Formats: sequence, structure tokens, C-alpha cells
Amino acid sequence: MDAKWILLAYPVCIVAQSLTGMCARQLKTQMVNNIKNYTMKVTKAK
Repeated sequence: MDAKWILLAYPVCIVAQSLTGMCARQLKTQMVNNIKNYTMKVTKAK
């Protein structure tokens, strides 16, 4: 998932949060994973 897609999905998830809390949790997990992956790529690139 690209960073711009997360930014697009985030407002949608905030709206959807009134219906279900799952989306916010999944998005948070996705963001944490993306940050971890990005950090790994940057670390390997050095």
C-alpha cells in the first residue's frame, strides 16, 4: 500500500469509524507495518 493511498483511506476510515472500529485498527496496523517496512528499506539502502 502506497503512502498516498493511506492518506486517501484515512478520512474514509474516520467516517466509517461510526459504523465499525475495525477499520481504524486495521489502518493503524497497516501504517505501523508500512513505517516498519520503510525503515527497513532505508536502513538496507545505507
